[in-house]
Amino acid sequence: MKRFRFFLVVFTTVLVCMAAPVEAQTLNKFTDNGDDHDWDTRRNWRLGVPTTAHNAWIPSGYTCNIPRNYTTAVCQIITLEGTLNLEKNSVLTLGNADNDESTISGTMTIGKLDDPQQGPATLKISGDHTITGDGGTIMLVWDSVIDDNDDEGDKLTIEDNCDVSCKIDHKPTTDCSLTVTGQGSIKVALYNDAFVVADDGTRLTLADHDKDSGCCGFWIAQGDGVLAVQAVVTGAGTWEVADLYYGGKVIIGDGGSNPGCVLATGNVLLTNGPEGQGKDWTVLIVNSNGHFCTEGSLDFRSVDRDGPADTAPRILVEADVVARFGVHNCDYIACPD
Repeated sequence: MKRFRFFLVVFTTVLVCMAAPVEAQTLNKFTDNGDDHDWDTRRNWRLGVPTTAHNAWIPSGYTCNIPRNYTTAVCQIITLEGTLNLEKNSVLTLGNADNDESTISGTMTIGKLDDPQQGPATLKISGDHTITGDGGTIMLVWDSVIDDNDDEGDKLTIEDNCDVSCKIDHKPTTDCSLTVTGQGSIKVALYNDAFVVADDGTRLTLADHDKDSGCCGFWIAQGDGVLAVQAVVTGAGTWEVADLYYGGKVIIGDGGSNPGCVLATGNVLLTNGPEGQGKDWTVLIVNSNGHFCTEGSLDFRSVDRDGPADTAPRILVEADVVARFGVHNCDYIACPD
């Protein structure tokens, strides 16, 4: 649910309603008045380069770049309606205290694809921070990272703005939510009440700190993407591999030094299958250092693709490992070390 802060200014009795972000002292609008579009150019901002006390507002139609190797970009919260690009080796630290709340209806790209500046970047979360999406996207490229700010209490919550319940026919859609996707890793502790999507041949890894999902969260692999689980993931969110023409996969554990464990209560939908014969149709893989258990149901079926063959999804479980669906209680399961 989207939350709002209200500011009351009293001369007599006056109530002012605004459509734009609340105009408080800390609101720092990106005006793009310089010769570049860079975050670290003072004249590009109404109040100068943002500090940990600022709400950095990038309006619709504006593009802001955090330059290559610039590692000190900060703001307390961000209202992102336009585009923000984190270039190679740059770092943005978001948050200053618990209960900070940002909003993204535009696009944040972490890392840069274009030559010659291509390479990964990092978004750091400080404190207990919430980002509410309204059709917004956080895109990771070049093995970029969403990480903590070196504090065990740092946590990211991603939410929708869809005004829905969690009933099967009343769940959020991406056009009123936040989608986190791309090539890279989510290492910070995460509460997912939005969309985490491995797509377009990318590998998105859930690593390090525990992840959780509310009843409205989605974990999705599609478009030949791999969602790799190398952390403990709990919650009632939906697991889905449902692209009809490509070979998306969910992989639990890496079979080596990075275990993965799912102890969920949500449903699992597996209908994926790549086009053509003789390809790998495996959509859920539980490796030797992985475990998958959910109290929810498994919807595991072949679907007509209007092509040469129906989909034929498969589950692969390594020796001495199990995948459990519809169990009474997954809490008793010991996750791999």
